[in-house]
Amino acid sequence: MVRQLVMGSTATSERIAMAWLAPAVDSAGLEREYRDLAALASTSVAPLAGRADRANLRSLGLDAEGRATAQAMLQRILSSPAADPAFRGIFMRDGQWKLDIHDAMLWEAPHYLYGFQLTGTASGLRALHELDANVVDSNAIRQAGWRLWTDLASQDSLTILAAIDTLARRDEGSAKAVRAMLAGFRDARSWWRLALSWLLTHPWLDTPDGPRSPAQLMATFWGVDSLPLPEIRDERFGSPAAMPSLSYRYMAPYLFVGENGAGREWLLHDGGHAAFGAWSPLRWGETPLTVEIGGHTAIVASPGSQAIVHPASFFGERDAIRIEAGMTPIAAVAAFLHEWNHLIAAQRRLAGAHPVALLQSSWQLQLREEDPWLSEGFAEWATEEVLRPAGKSASFLRLTQA
Repeated sequence: MVRQLVMGSTATSERIAMAWLAPAVDSAGLEREYRDLAALASTSVAPLAGRADRANLRSLGLDAEGRATAQAMLQRILSSPAADPAFRGIFMRDGQWKLDIHDAMLWEAPHYLYGFQLTGTASGLRALHELDANVVDSNAIRQAGWRLWTDLASQDSLTILAAIDTLARRDEGSAKAVRAMLAGFRDARSWWRLALSWLLTHPWLDTPDGPRSPAQLMATFWGVDSLPLPEIRDERFGSPAAMPSLSYRYMAPYLFVGENGAGREWLLHDGGHAAFGAWSPLRWGETPLTVEIGGHTAIVASPGSQAIVHPASFFGERDAIRIEAGMTPIAAVAAFLHEWNHLIAAQRRLAGAHPVALLQSSWQLQLREEDPWLSEGFAEWATEEVLRPAGKSASFLRLTQA
């Protein structure tokens, strides 16, 4: 038997106890904290009006100062005992830094077009209306190229590819440069995952107890010796975003129920994996079905549609963090830790004989989502506490979360 999964919360407003609200830092305190972190990270203080946009560009490697800060952090790692041959192989090539997926793309694109240069894509990007006329700034060209690559995943890719084909009939050289750039971004994704994995798992952060990796700091915060690193799943969200993906294994024992000995035996020996693989893609249109079950009327939504409506709380093959590959790996560390805290909290809510996140009936399983205000507040606080022992060496990471 497969139970109907109901997701979501009926809460439309939140009430916060005054005793909880009273210790909260006011806006002036938050501003002081931001300025202190900026000073520790040796970055300028962005005006309040444009701070969010500046932070996004910095995280995406599209801000000159942000790139300089990322390079300075990698330079510090290079001069430390943490800089093993793997670090040098990932982040350096021929004496030049590879700071982010943009730099990695520049090494991959020449495999598709001899003599490829980033500036060579500008005319093609202008023809595709991705870049304003006469723009020659390298950061602007980077951003336009990255946006086009992102649009291939989030918009009508056939229309975009057709536009490049049309361009090729007018200007074959520009079209070849754009195609090489897109192929370079595609191939650079594996480099990006490797770079982020190294930064998460190697001890490059200075703490009073010696060098520690972000993963080690996470384990210390959660009171365990070690934690398995969630799968890094690079995405093209189009912004410096990330979200957790919890393994189906936490839900399978409640969602799939064996009704006889053979069924229970099958589920016990990893049948839940096959059951999840058959169940999760099911879709029956955009509108949920209204059915009668045991004399009661119920709304039954398909698993596939719920995965679209609730992307941050649906399930996957394994524990994973879905994260924007356009972020510099350095900036992605804090975002990854933030979502990892969400992931562990979700695991804890589904643990034990009577998980607090579940309401069960004979045919229905309701997954109660976390309170969005408290959940985000917890993840922000937890990430701050994870990185706090690293002091100045983690100031830029903390600034990306400020």
